Amino acid sequence: MERVLNILLSCPAANVEIIVSDDSDSAEIDEMVARVKLLKDPFRSLRYLRHESTGNAVDNWNFLLSLARGRFCQFIHHDEYPEVSSYVKILTAELEENFDVSILRYRRLFDNHTDIPTTDWFRAVVVRNKNFLLYKNVVGSPSNIVFRREIAPKFDSSLKELVDVEFYLALIDKADAVKISQITMNSEINYSGRIYASIKDGIEILAATERLSISEKRPITLFLPTRLFLTLAYYFIRILSVFRRQSIRVG
Repeated sequence: MERVLNILLSCPAANVEIIVSDDSDSAEIDEMVARVKLLKDPFRSLRYLRHESTGNAVDNWNFLLSLARGRFCQFIHHDEYPEVSSYVKILTAELEENFDVSILRYRRLFDNHTDIPTTDWFRAVVVRNKNFLLYKNVVGSPSNIVFRREIAPKFDSSLKELVDVEFYLALIDKADAVKISQITMNSEINYSGRIYASIKDGIEILAATERLSISEKRPITLFLPTRLFLTLAYYFIRILSVFRRQSIRVG
């Protein structure tokens, strides 16, 4: 978390607020935030709040949404961070454009390799066929979407595996304009470990159940040829990434 705070405060701006909502059981987060704030926060943009954990991280996300005061919002998890140190400056300039939702590039880092992000054209196609997100989340985590606060729904705390996807669908439904951004967010979440592998089948069953639940709440129109094309395109991109990954190193 300290790394992302340092990046966000490396280009301090008076019109940016950073809210840390801590629902962990660590006593060190408060001290770390206070240290960063003292050294790098001339505009007093950084706020720290303690949020007692309910056992569901989604409640903390909704708590953050209720506190936000800016025109646009973005979630950034503790193990995710912008690719460049000038992120705030670049993002602030981009926000002058006329859009309601901006979908950022997403790069997962693990085992000292880079997982090739989904291409911009593919994400653009998916946005035009947004219900495909129920089958393949090409947006990534909530850190990879910047949205106008006034159109933001609450996260559905009854969902687990597709809670972010349901949020994206609701946002895109309300957005008049969606931008496919060139800005990249990095993630150090490792989904390839043994723990994930051991519960993979259970996750797929949960996702299928939640997909049905979401489908019952909203009109779903996804013609078979479109779904088939998008699925094949997705896996084609992933296969290409396997060959390219060998030559890409981080740090």
